Amino acid sequence: MPFAPPSRRWTTALVFAIAAAFIVVVPLTLSQFVGTRAETYAFVIPAGTADRVAAGEEVRIIPEDLKMRLRDRLVLINEDSETHQVASILIGSGERVETKFSEAITVNGFCSLHPSGQINISVEGTVGGE
Repeated sequence: MPFAPPSRRWTTALVFAIAAAFIVVVPLTLSQFVGTRAETYAFVIPAGTADRVAAGEEVRIIPEDLKMRLRDRLVLINEDSETHQVASILIGSGERVETKFSEAITVNGFCSLHPSGQINISVEGTVGGE
């Protein structure tokens, strides 16, 4: 039996299906590698910070309202002789703490670096893109 070419209707449907898949899959795949780059927010707590805060001095190390996106990295380096707290993160003297947030969240908590004693960290975005 000789080979019969597919009907024109099936060929057209196949071309449209491949094109639709390409239009959906390629941007989703690329969004994992291209687009908004992750940022690093690094803050150094200098020696003497605890004494300055205790004396009522306003220190400007980390914003009271910190806005981040998923995949961004928060780095805290404590060069002070005292342990400090930023929301739920404790940073001992001489320590370096790095964290990435895996979900969109708003954290309101205690901060030993502000006279108000408060910090708000907002993490926005969705997995796979913004």
